[in-house]
Amino acid sequence: MRHRRQQDTAPSYYVFGGCVFQPLTGNYLDLWRRKKDVPTNLVVHFETGKRTAEQREVVVLTEVFGHPSTVGYGELVNNVIVRVNGEEIGSMQDLVRAIEEHEGPYHMLVDEYGNEIVLERDLAKLANEEILQAYRILSDRSEDLKEAGWTMGCRGESWAGLAGRSQ
Repeated sequence: MRHRRQQDTAPSYYVFGGCVFQPLTGNYLDLWRRKKDVPTNLVVHFETGKRTAEQREVVVLTEVFGHPSTVGYGELVNNVIVRVNGEEIGSMQDLVRAIEEHEGPYHMLVDEYGNEIVLERDLAKLANEEILQAYRILSDRSEDLKEAGWTMGCRGESWAGLAGRSQ
């Protein structure tokens, strides 16, 4: 899936339960100083993938903040998220919708390798508030995801709170 570099626009992101998700972009890959250091799975998605009606973006777990709700999930950073709560993920909007419309007691996220991230719904909401405060992140999502009409935890936007924490 060829992804152009974004200019003059803030990065899209979503924070939930201590996990940060972003679409795969050239800008994200530019975080690595040397191309050979970029995770192979991301290079493959970036260089060879094709967009379809169902797969509009590749969604990547880009950060896992330290919190009791995220213990053991840090090793999954830079993996592509393919399914959330049984829903196929083809865009950031799909990810947010699958999380925010889910009413069960647990959220189940599955990456491209079949690894599962299981977050207790109520604990994840509490973790989100603690993490946003601790890292001084003003919003759990970027402006483009706010416009979609979702409301959980929105308090304004600050990419600065996330910048420098990825990698």
